[in-house]
Amino acid sequence: MPVAGQETAEVVLGEPEFDVYLPNNEVSPGEEATLEVSLTNSGTVFTGGPPDLTDRVTTARSMTVQLRAGDSPLDVKTRQVPIDPVPRGQTGTAAFQVTVPEDADPGTYEIPVELRYGYTRLIRYEPTSGGPNIIRTVELTTTRKTTLTVRVEEESRFRIVGHSSDALVGSDGDVKVQIENTGTEPATDANVRISSTSNELTFGSGSSFSTAFAGQWAPGEVKTVSYTAQFADSADPRNYTAKVVVEYDDPDGITGRSENRTFGIRPSGEQSFSVRNANASLRVGEEGSFTGEIVNEGPETARSAVVVFDPENPNLEVSENEYSLSTIEPGESESFAYDVDVTDAGGANRQLFSVTVRYKDADGDTRESDTLDTEVRVQPERDQFEVRSGNATVQVGQQSTVEIRVTNEGDERLTNVELKTFPNDPLSSDDDTGFIESLEPGETETVRIGISAGSGATPKTYPLSMDLQYEEPDGDTKVSDTYKAGITVTERESDGGFGLPLIGAAVAIVLVAIGVVIYRRR
Repeated sequence: MPVAGQETAEVVLGEPEFDVYLPNNEVSPGEEATLEVSLTNSGTVFTGGPPDLTDRVTTARSMTVQLRAGDSPLDVKTRQVPIDPVPRGQTGTAAFQVTVPEDADPGTYEIPVELRYGYTRLIRYEPTSGGPNIIRTVELTTTRKTTLTVRVEEESRFRIVGHSSDALVGSDGDVKVQIENTGTEPATDANVRISSTSNELTFGSGSSFSTAFAGQWAPGEVKTVSYTAQFADSADPRNYTAKVVVEYDDPDGITGRSENRTFGIRPSGEQSFSVRNANASLRVGEEGSFTGEIVNEGPETARSAVVVFDPENPNLEVSENEYSLSTIEPGESESFAYDVDVTDAGGANRQLFSVTVRYKDADGDTRESDTLDTEVRVQPERDQFEVRSGNATVQVGQQSTVEIRVTNEGDERLTNVELKTFPNDPLSSDDDTGFIESLEPGETETVRIGISAGSGATPKTYPLSMDLQYEEPDGDTKVSDTYKAGITVTERESDGGFGLPLIGAAVAIVLVAIGVVIYRRR
C-alpha cells in the first residue's frame, strides 16, 4: 500500500524498429559503385511517458552496419560503417563501396546486412513537479540481420583489350585503342571519347580530348578506334594517363554511358641523330673540307634528309650550307661533305661545329633535329710553297741563269703555276718569269730565271723578291705571298789570269815592233 505523501513510480517501455532498404539497388558489370543503405527508425512504444523518455527508449545509439556479398558477384570493399544516433522517425545512411566484376551475370541477388546498436529498453521513474526522477534504466544491445536486393543490370558494357601508339616526343602519331563490348546487349550510335589531363599529351589540333564514332556494337565485338595524338617537346618517356568513355544508345533508345576506362600512353623515344667519323682538314688561310656521317638513331625513318651547317664563326666561309642526303632508315647512315674556307683572320684551335638534320616524317611533315655538335681542329697557317734558290750566283756586270726550286707544300694539285721575280737595283732581268704546268702535293720543280748584276754592283748577297700565281682544283686563281731568295753577286773573273791593262800593253808593244820592222824594211 502506498504511503501517504509518496508518489507512485511509473515505467516507459519501448525499442527502436528499423526498415532497411536500398533506394538505388541497380549496378552494372565492370563498375565501381556506392550502395547507400537507408535505415528508417519507426520505433515502438509499449508504455508511454514523458516525450523525452519516450524518445530515449526508441533511439538507437552506437550503431554499426555491416554489408556482405553473400552469393552475389559483388566485391564489398567497405565492411562496416558507424552511424550516428538515430531517433524515432529519422533515417540513417550507411554508404558501402562495391565493385562489380566485368563478367558478372545479370540478375537479382540478395546480400546480407547486419545492424548492431544499443538502446534503453525500460525507464522507471517517479513523476515530480520538477520533471521525471529516473529510478532505474535497462540498457540493451541488439543485433538484427536482414537481406537487401541488388540487381545487376543487363546492358552494354565495355573494356579495353589493347592499345598502341607511335607518337614521338615533340611529334604526333596515331593512338589506337581496342575496346570490347562485354555486355549482353548491343549498342548503337556509339561514340568513344578519349581525354588527357596532361598538357604534354593532346589530341587532334591540340585539344585535351577527341571523339571517334564507332556505330553499331554487338556483344562480344572488339572495335579499334584511332586518334591523332601529340606529345610536347617537354614530354618525358613515361606513361601518360588517358581515359576513354563510350556513349551509346541501348535497344530501347535510351542513352547510356560507360564508366571511364583508363590506360597509359607512352611516347616513343624522341627522334634522334648522331654524327660519326667527323673529320676536318682545315688550315688558316686555306680552303679545306669538313666531312662525316649522319646516323639515324631512330625510331623513325628520316625522309628527304638534309644536313644544315651554318657556322656562326665569321672566319669560316661555307659556299653551300645544306647537303642533301637520301632517306635514312633507323640504324643506317649517310655521308656529308662541306668545303670550308678559313680566312686569314681565323684562329688555329679546336672548334665546335654544329649541324642539324631537316627531314620529313611519315606524315610528310617537315621536322628538324636537335643540334648535333662535333669538335674539329683548325691547323695553323702555312706557306703554300717552299721557295729556294740554287746556283744563284752572278758576276758584276754579267748575266747568269739562276735556278729557283719551288715545292708544293699544300694538299692539292696546283696547275698553271707562274713564278714572277721582282729584282731591285743592282739586279735586273729581261727574263723575270717562269712557268710550271702542274705541281702535285710535295712535288718540287725548278724554274730558271735570267738575272744580271750591274757593273757598279758591290759583291754581296742581294734579296730577290718573287710571288707565284696558280690555279686550285676548283678553278680559282690565287696569288701567293711574297717569297725572297738570296742572289750572290761576285767579282768579275779575268781571262787567263791577265788583266785587261796588261793585254793592251802587250798589243801596243807588238804593234810598235811590227812598225819598226816595216820601217826598217823600207
